[in-house]
Amino acid sequence: MTTTSAALQTWHREPEPGSLRSIIVQNPRLRLYTNPLEWTTDHLERLSYQLHVLTPDNEDSEEVPQPYTHHWAEALAAANSTRRCRKKHNRDEDMRLVVQRLSLEAGLKSTTISIRYNKHSVASILLPFLFHKVPGSPSWAYLDEDWTADRRHERNDIHKRPFRCGARFIEQIRGCPIDPLYIAVLIALAQDNARRNSKKTRYTVCLFVPEHSKTILDPTDEQNKWADPWATRLIQYSAVISKEYLQKGLSQPISSAMARNYPKDEPQFERVFKQNKQHTLQSRGIQNSSGSKWGLDELEAFRVVLDTGSSHLRKLRDYAQDVNNMLAQSPDELAALMKLSLPQIQKLDHKQLRKEGGAYSGFYVALSDITRAPEPTNNAPNRPARNVKPPNRRDYDPGVGFSSPHGPSSAGSVVPSEGSVFSPKYEGPVEYDEQLDRVMNEDLALDFVSQFISTTIDCLSVQTPKDFSIEHFRANTKFTLKPSSKVDCVSVDDGAIIRRKVGSTIREWTSERSLLCSIEAKARYRKADANDQGVPDDKVLAQQVSELLGGLMFKVRRRAYEDLLDHERCRFLISAHQTHISFLHTDFSENYLEYLYSDNQPEVLPFLEIQRTKEFDLMDINEHLAAAKELLRMVKYFDKAYENL
Repeated sequence: MTTTSAALQTWHREPEPGSLRSIIVQNPRLRLYTNPLEWTTDHLERLSYQLHVLTPDNEDSEEVPQPYTHHWAEALAAANSTRRCRKKHNRDEDMRLVVQRLSLEAGLKSTTISIRYNKHSVASILLPFLFHKVPGSPSWAYLDEDWTADRRHERNDIHKRPFRCGARFIEQIRGCPIDPLYIAVLIALAQDNARRNSKKTRYTVCLFVPEHSKTILDPTDEQNKWADPWATRLIQYSAVISKEYLQKGLSQPISSAMARNYPKDEPQFERVFKQNKQHTLQSRGIQNSSGSKWGLDELEAFRVVLDTGSSHLRKLRDYAQDVNNMLAQSPDELAALMKLSLPQIQKLDHKQLRKEGGAYSGFYVALSDITRAPEPTNNAPNRPARNVKPPNRRDYDPGVGFSSPHGPSSAGSVVPSEGSVFSPKYEGPVEYDEQLDRVMNEDLALDFVSQFISTTIDCLSVQTPKDFSIEHFRANTKFTLKPSSKVDCVSVDDGAIIRRKVGSTIREWTSERSLLCSIEAKARYRKADANDQGVPDDKVLAQQVSELLGGLMFKVRRRAYEDLLDHERCRFLISAHQTHISFLHTDFSENYLEYLYSDNQPEVLPFLEIQRTKEFDLMDINEHLAAAKELLRMVKYFDKAYENL
């Protein structure tokens, strides 16, 4: 028995710091992903791919059709320069320029692509060119060895790895039958096609890569006098990937219950967060962070449970008849809410929507903008300028194309792409893509939900006090979350519902306002359920919790939390994912407030119980009224709560 106990004790000893087992133990609920830039032969074996090498029947190049345009001339000049390149990376530069000029001729655009697992974007793959076919689904991509090596070196620099480690890894990759990154690009292309066209069962995608090999040149040919004995071929990798492969191989649900459903009650919370009593606010603390960066760790520390799926918030159940009375007093505005369906909206321009939409014309215009918005593209500044400029070499002949009056304004002109009018702060490749995507699309989502909320409150609600007005407020509110020495964070919402006051002397509306409900808008879903329907993920829930907490602490700025009234401890939030809207509510109990504001951990740990309604799709005219009624119930609750104050 003694020997067995010693063996068990040895087996369960603490893992070495920095070891793989240590990482897994410290992150028991996280799946560890490998960036495609670091895929090796092991990954290729697990992807069950088959590589078939085909020999072309005819390797003679076809003649370029006449007449030449300036883009064709520039491409030919770059191709001719390739023959004189004596280094492989220079040849890659020239070939990249050839493809770029031909893409201008075809009017195509370039962007990045993401590889997904379980419908989550886990890595962005930066490519020189990614081409789309109408109506915008990716068809093929272009990549070269020089570009790939640079990206791998950049990744090593980010992680501060020695140069020799990166060089050794690249040498190992060269021994593979195919670069694993090429497989990742083909899979990412197929995933994107499947996301856009779910009806197909097989997806054909292509990747073009230049290949350079030594050759023997004809010494009698004058054109070969200054040429290097290299031959450059453009290799096409074609893949046929089935929908079943994408679903079973890369979209299996994660085995953790956390990936499917967040805990809805205390027993589930205890089962999922097995060490929750050791991971409280008092034991771990949350310092110097933003609510937008919160995740499962913060949800565990704040002890959040989430009840979802109901059509109505239980807190507002008693106000159904009041809402019906409101709607009976505004028949014209109610008719405008139910007037235009999505097929009708798509056939009308802004001017016609303003005329036909009545009181909800602004809402219909915002909806039309969302449905007509272009696909987001990446404008990340980490693409080296040399990839879109002629090589700075004396042996490079730009040709007549670069002096054409109809050509680009400069040799460094890039392929045009749709972008944001804003310039988000650069925070690295992956984070920048997410931030850029958020700014580009959240403006539309926020304007859309703002139009719906403000119009519904202003046109359909009936409010009792004449010296106060409940209305929508477009500006965001920054919250400081510092209830104790253990927590010091900030959070920012995307707008709010407020209660504004009339001045007692001059009888004008003042800037004095009381925050009633925050609004949080997101550009798109990062998670889907079993039916491929988008659902808010745990990171979004964590940010929403930070704003609910911020709304509470907004009330505690000038007095103790023990003095909060019942309606002040009752917090609401409106969540918008593009055209979907849902409502959240929680009541902060006295026990929870004590847990939140104390530096010492209480004996009995409370929970923060949040209810979230189902999502109302405002693209569906049949759900307009249900969403408006839930919003009006909330307004009526605030109206009565403040009526006797």
